[in-house]
Amino acid sequence: MLLVLLALSACSSSAPLTGPKASADAATVVRRYVDAIKGEDFAAAIALRCSAARPQIDQARYKTDFQGMSTYLGTIQSVGVSTAVGSKIVPIAALPGRVDVSFRLTTSNGEHEPLVAVTGIEGGKRVLCGWGTSEASDLFPSDAAIISVGRATKSSTRDLVAVRAPTGGSSVEDAAVPQDPSDPGQVGGWTRAWRIGDFGGVRISAVKYVGSDSALQSASIQLRRLQGIGVESFTIPGAKAAIGIRAVTYSNLWLQDGHTPPFIDEVYAVFGSTLINVGVSNVTTSSHEVAITLMQEIAARANP
Repeated sequence: MLLVLLALSACSSSAPLTGPKASADAATVVRRYVDAIKGEDFAAAIALRCSAARPQIDQARYKTDFQGMSTYLGTIQSVGVSTAVGSKIVPIAALPGRVDVSFRLTTSNGEHEPLVAVTGIEGGKRVLCGWGTSEASDLFPSDAAIISVGRATKSSTRDLVAVRAPTGGSSVEDAAVPQDPSDPGQVGGWTRAWRIGDFGGVRISAVKYVGSDSALQSASIQLRRLQGIGVESFTIPGAKAAIGIRAVTYSNLWLQDGHTPPFIDEVYAVFGSTLINVGVSNVTTSSHEVAITLMQEIAARANP
């Protein structure tokens, strides 16, 4: 009997699940979140998120990222909020009483493109439990496979990434890929990274899996994770197996819209049981040149 009462208590909530009051509460939590970030009270902002979206607070890191984002975004002045209809943003956790909110920042640089926040009920309170750009839902509109398996390669993972360094790149890593316990299908791999300028850089990786299904699953999961913060997808000329996605850089703050740089470009390709990833950070132009060139060179090595 006690267990039943506890379960009923856990499911009950003082906050409404639906209706006008629920929508008003969702708008309020978004405004409070924006105000907390604006005031650099990052602990208060994170506390407004669901428990699954509360990372360990690194005040210095959040402050640095906020200042970096503000360089492009401008100084936050206000936020306009409205209920979002038909959002396809995948929440971080499936909470009851989902209400999605569209919100748009106005900064010293003007009005920005809208973002979408996902809210739900946890611990009797309405909390934020996901967010995305306005472009995210249209990146992969169907449930069809995002990426397919290309022709298997005979090249080793180390040989695959033995490409020319990107222009202006300073090598910071050239080593075996550490085993990821959350990705048990991994057999081994190689990664290389370069720093470009004071901020940003490039990383390329080739990882061998136990089979093509495992490699494909890993690529699909990573692409889906990027979708919510995505801005656009792009293809790689001459490498039909590859797909790229551009995403916002300051994803930890949940405030960067899809028209405000800087961005990251991530490209994935699966050659048999080998997964290739090219990542380029601090992209401030519309060009995908660096990511495309590197993937083309790797693809040529995969199937010469």
